[in-house]
Amino acid sequence: SLLRNIEVRLEHPPGSPVRLGFQETSALEAAIASELVLRVGDRFSMAAVEESEKRVHALLSRRAFAFAEVNSEIDAFPEQRSVDVLLRVVTGNHSVFGEVTISGLSNVPERYVQRHLKFGPGEVFDGIKVVETQQAIFKMGTFSLVTVAPNLDDSPEVDSQGRAVVPVDIILRERKPRSFRGGGGVGWSRGSFDVHGAASISHINLFDRLVRLAVDVEGGFVYLGPEDLGPGGHAKLELRWPDFPLRSLTLYGTGGVETDVRAGYK
Repeated sequence: SLLRNIEVRLEHPPGSPVRLGFQETSALEAAIASELVLRVGDRFSMAAVEESEKRVHALLSRRAFAFAEVNSEIDAFPEQRSVDVLLRVVTGNHSVFGEVTISGLSNVPERYVQRHLKFGPGEVFDGIKVVETQQAIFKMGTFSLVTVAPNLDDSPEVDSQGRAVVPVDIILRERKPRSFRGGGGVGWSRGSFDVHGAASISHINLFDRLVRLAVDVEGGFVYLGPEDLGPGGHAKLELRWPDFPLRSLTLYGTGGVETDVRAGYK
């Protein structure tokens, strides 16, 4: 079956505080139409309908309609091998961000998480800022789980301008701050032999200030011949301190030492 007709219908249920003007309605309908993956004349696909619903919902979320609903009605005409699709879009009320609640912290001070918020209470709701906040917090490298969830209550609080207030819950799970890896091995090739051990120690929240420290140590014994033998190995230290000395700047330093044996010298 082919798509014969695709219609987008903006609806406002009785008692809805949202009343869009003609120009705003026309602009919104055009924006919604541009997001659809459905095209007249294409072969009908339920996956395309679902993807269109998803895209329209994301568009409305970016335009402060946090409570938008998108539903599809599909009429099939088998004898004509055609399908009509109607997208009913209920925009809901315009929305603003409300209070932000952060939970799941034990060793990481809350102020470090707040620095990565892309929105604040009272700002116009934008779904993109929700996604950007989740990505920014996850990139801190301190958490194994980051959930940024707008609380879309059925009966939201309304501000003085008649906009729905959307609280946001941020749920975090901290990674283990310390890690250790160790091992060893033996290597040989024509005219050489070595035995070594290695250890790697890291900390991702030193002094509870998100300071990242990594130490890699490897040591052993190298034998190339009766005159060319001795210790071989290296040690490396790396330090990264975000927002130091100023916010958005990172102090970074690394240093190391190495010893080895080569034919004729150490």
